[in-house]
Amino acid sequence: MQLPGPKISKDIAADAKVKLSVPRSHFNALATKGRVRDWREAFERGDAKATGIDQILKLVVNVVERQEERSRVRKARL
Repeated sequence: MQLPGPKISKDIAADAKVKLSVPRSHFNALATKGRVRDWREAFERGDAKATGIDQILKLVVNVVERQEERSRVRKARL
């Protein structure tokens, strides 16, 4: 992926920090309809795998956990 605006390709970027491996069928579903929870479940089931710099992977996990916590708090208020 590249920013601004995601550019998705099969090639590995020269400056890639994280490599994401997802079967095409799962990726198409996750990319179009996937929510944070769906991505988490894909990683837990082993359908998706990420490798790369540990600090960046930990940062992504931290961001996902915080987003899920915010979602739980919002649902509890409703």
